[in-house]
Amino acid sequence: MNFAYRSFIQVARQDFKRASRREHPMTLAVAWRAIFLVPALACGVSVHAQIVTTTPAIPDTKIVSPGGVDMRSGDYVDESTDLSIGPAAGGLTFVRVPKKFGVGFTSNWHFNVSRKNHGEPGAGFYYQFENKAIAKTFYSPQDLSYFVEVSFTDGFSDLQLLSSGTSRYFMYTALDGTTTRFQPTSTGAGAFAEEIRHPDGAVYTFAYDTGGLSGSTRLRRVISNRGYQLILEYYGAPNNSNISKVCAINTTVTAPPASHFCPSDARSASYTYAGNGRLASITNTAGQVTAITNTYISPTAPFSESFYKPGMSIPWLTNTYDVNLTIYVSQQAFADGRTLNYSFEYIGSGELPNGQVRVGTSWTENSQNTTLLGWEYLQLRTEFTPALKPGPTAIIDPLGRTSSTTFDDRFVHVLAVTKPNGLATNYTYGGSVVTQKRLTPATGFSDAPLVINYTYDCTYPVNCQKPTTMTDSVTPSGRLSRANSVMNSAASFTPGTANA
Repeated sequence: MNFAYRSFIQVARQDFKRASRREHPMTLAVAWRAIFLVPALACGVSVHAQIVTTTPAIPDTKIVSPGGVDMRSGDYVDESTDLSIGPAAGGLTFVRVPKKFGVGFTSNWHFNVSRKNHGEPGAGFYYQFENKAIAKTFYSPQDLSYFVEVSFTDGFSDLQLLSSGTSRYFMYTALDGTTTRFQPTSTGAGAFAEEIRHPDGAVYTFAYDTGGLSGSTRLRRVISNRGYQLILEYYGAPNNSNISKVCAINTTVTAPPASHFCPSDARSASYTYAGNGRLASITNTAGQVTAITNTYISPTAPFSESFYKPGMSIPWLTNTYDVNLTIYVSQQAFADGRTLNYSFEYIGSGELPNGQVRVGTSWTENSQNTTLLGWEYLQLRTEFTPALKPGPTAIIDPLGRTSSTTFDDRFVHVLAVTKPNGLATNYTYGGSVVTQKRLTPATGFSDAPLVINYTYDCTYPVNCQKPTTMTDSVTPSGRLSRANSVMNSAASFTPGTANA
C-alpha cells in the first residue's frame, strides 16, 4: 500500500468522524438506506448458510452512487431503453447511453476499437473496445503477436487479430461465446463492429455511412437474422452527427427500405438537441416527451441540467456540474427533497498534465450521511497516468463500517473481498479463470472456511471459461454437468460492499 493511499484512508476516517458528530438525527428512512448499503451486515451470516452458485462469478468492481453517478468518471449514468422489437433472442432493443460529458449520446449498438501507445517508445499498444461508454482494454507488444486483457470487467474474454495487410480485423469473443467481428484496417484500430454472432444462432450485422461531422462514420442500420431491423436517422449539417430518430421494423410485415430512412408507420423514438449540442428532448413510441434543460456554456464553466418527466413542469432531477480540469457531477437534487453531494479528487504526482487521474472520494445524502471511497494506484513515472485499480479498495458506509477489496499486483484480478462483519471471500486464479473460492465466516462464527474448487475443459475455447466440476469442502464429490456450467452469473452490485 503506497503512502498516498494510506493517507487518504486516514483522512477519510477523520472526515467520517466529523460528519457523524452532526446534530441531525438519523431518520428511519435514512437508517434503512444505510442498511441497504451493506445487506446482511446488521446480522451475522454463517458462511455455510450462503447460496453457492455453480459458476465462479468474478466480483464487479464498478461503483455507481444511489443517484446514478459513476464514481470513477464523475458522469451521470443515464441509460434508457427507448425502443424494442421482437424476442430477447434475435430481437432488437435500442438503449440510449450518454456520451462522456453529456454531449449527445451513443447506444448499445455502437461498438468501436481504438489504439494508443503504451507510453514508452516501442513498448507496444493498448487497444480499447468500447460499447455503452465502457471500455475493455488489451495490451499488445509492438509486433501485435498477442493480446492480453488488462481490464477486468466481466471475467475473461479473448481477442484475435486475423488476416493480414490492410485486411486485418479483430475478432472479440465475450465470456458467453458471443463473437464480434470488426471492420478490416491495417492495424485493426479505428474500426466499427461488422457482425455480432451469438451462441443461440442470432446474428446481427451493421451498416454505416460517412455522413457525420467532418466525414465521420455513422451507424445507420442494425439487421437481425430473425427478421428485425433498427434504422437510425440524423440531422443535417452542421448537426449531422446527432441522431434525430430511431425506428424498428419487422421485415415480415414491413418491407425494409433501401435508404436509411424510417417508414412512416414504423415505431420510433425521436430526439432534439439544445443549441450547445446537449440532448433537449426524447419523444417515445407513445408520443410522450421527456424534456431536458441545461445552462451549459463552455467546458470550463459550471452548469446545471434538469430532467422533466412527460407532462411535468417540475424536474424530477437536477444535476449540478462542476469543473476540475474536466466536467463532473458535484450535486444532485431530487423532486422528493433528497440531495446528494459529491467529492472528487485528483491522485498522482501532478508534476505533468498526464500525471494525475480523478476519482470520486465520497457522496453525502441530505448533508448528513456520508459514504467514503478509498482508491489505490501505482505510478512508475511522473509523466505517466497513474495505474488505478479497477474499483475502490475501501468503502466506509454512513455507519462507519468498512468493506475492502484487494487486487493483484497487475491491478486486474480481485483477490479478496471483506465485509465489515469479517465475512471474506478469497479468489485463486489459473490464468484468467477462478480455480478456487474460499469463504471465511463472519466474526463470531466458528464454522470452518468453505472452500470451493473449480476445474475446466479447454478442448473448445468457447467452453474454456465454464467449469466442468465444482468440489466444495462440504460435499467433496460435487460434479457439474456441462449443461449446467454456463458462466452467465455476475456479481451483483451492492453499494458499499465493493460489488461483492
